Amino acid sequence: MAAQQISRREWVHQQARALGVAALAGAAGCRSKRAPGSDNTVMVLYPADEWVLGPGWDVSAQLMVFLPLAVTNRRGELEGRLAERWEHSADFLKWTIRLRDDIRWHDGAPVTAHDIKFILDLLAHPDVLYYSPDAYQAKLVDDLTYTVTCRQYACTGIPLDDWRTYYPKHLLSKLDPKGFYRWDFWKHPVGNGPFRHVRTVDRTMIELEANPDYFRGRPKIQKVILKFAGTRAVPELESGKVDAAVWVNRADVLKLAGDPRFRVYQRVFSGRDTVLFWNHRNPLFAETSVRRALTLAIDRRELYQLLNYPAGTPICDASPSFRQLTRRDFPDPIPYDPVSANRLLDAAGWDRRNQQGIRERNGKAFDFNLVCDFGSSGGHGEAAVYIQAALKRVGVRMNIRPLDEADVNRRVKDGDYEAAIGTVNIYGASSEASVDGTHLHQPFDAAGYVNPKLIGLFGRLWRAVDPDEVDRVLRDIAALFQQDVPVTFLFPPVAATVASTRIRGGENCYGEGDITGCMESLWLEGAG
Repeated sequence: MAAQQISRREWVHQQARALGVAALAGAAGCRSKRAPGSDNTVMVLYPADEWVLGPGWDVSAQLMVFLPLAVTNRRGELEGRLAERWEHSADFLKWTIRLRDDIRWHDGAPVTAHDIKFILDLLAHPDVLYYSPDAYQAKLVDDLTYTVTCRQYACTGIPLDDWRTYYPKHLLSKLDPKGFYRWDFWKHPVGNGPFRHVRTVDRTMIELEANPDYFRGRPKIQKVILKFAGTRAVPELESGKVDAAVWVNRADVLKLAGDPRFRVYQRVFSGRDTVLFWNHRNPLFAETSVRRALTLAIDRRELYQLLNYPAGTPICDASPSFRQLTRRDFPDPIPYDPVSANRLLDAAGWDRRNQQGIRERNGKAFDFNLVCDFGSSGGHGEAAVYIQAALKRVGVRMNIRPLDEADVNRRVKDGDYEAAIGTVNIYGASSEASVDGTHLHQPFDAAGYVNPKLIGLFGRLWRAVDPDEVDRVLRDIAALFQQDVPVTFLFPPVAATVASTRIRGGENCYGEGDITGCMESLWLEGAG
């Protein structure tokens, strides 16, 4: 009888299961005992705790209760919320911001520039230090207008950060800043957003209700409950205990994506990319042409399909800015080209193959170990299995060594690895490189990659406040990475929400990866 044919995706899943990764095949699950959202309430599985609305967290759920100055739309442009209009100096270091005059705190008090200045001063207070004390200076112009003057390097993310929310001065001004991160206010907040706080049950849930006085109109969804039940997305959704789950890991996205009861919303971010680190001190990876060949051998588009990444997820060879992501403004990546990969490996002297089909040079096989967090929620294990098969097709043997995340990070930091799958933050690299201008951010140092040009680019990136200059520097970094191939960029961070199909409107909001950030724009099918 002919052998059964299976897809490459199923083959990868089989190999992953054999190495201990949770099964990725779709699960039938049991039917819900209630109609999700039947009472115009949305219950969201949120992997957080009762402090989630406070400054210790930086998540979309806060936007249900507190408004930022502006939000970023699908075109990468800022739209005002608290802010009605704004202007900045030519060097982007001084901003003048005018607030709307029709926004009130949930207790009825008006939102004014006094609130904003108070919070900006508080965040730079020596007992808080959310920002450096000398990062900026805020001054009042009138009750609705203020200015912020930033020190160089500090302005990015302060004047109009679409994550920075603000709080009422009249309720917080007498509290001790030393207890800022554990004020009881964060568990019983008075905000100014589309939903008002109702109650918090420690370690269990937070209940919110629609704000009838919201300046953009009362939300159609009447009640939102954030349920704190860890990351058990599959059983919670399949049993109907929740209507949506956010920050769902890749394995669970794959399980739930084919279930007609649910819709998956995903968003691509920037800044913390998953990469394949090559240790340049290892003779196998010392040559740029070999690292390029290994990159050419990996079909990253097919890898994205395997991981069920959203269509159009960009393939990049360095981290783009958020604006570049929204505008698709970055260089074409190193392509998938196994023919060129084979040619480069031959030219590098790896032109003989042993009986197992593995390339050899000077009697040594091209055989190495890769360490990765095989149970990673980000799909590192599935990626490792796929890459293992891709490299085998060009005569390279990669052995997978599963470790937990802490061990992988330690190995990479210490340079104690041959190859590894992990994450890198280009923006963190730029801040470290700017300290003395002589070193690169770990793990580039640990990999043995040193290029003075990159150190200079990191310094430029750290100093850049003009968005156009940020994009120019990132394009230069991408060009250098394509030239040197210090690492192979695999995929960007992608956040996912899985929600009942009765929740409508999610495809129209930009925060798809965590739909709590646009809950005011959603509605329930059939709800009155």
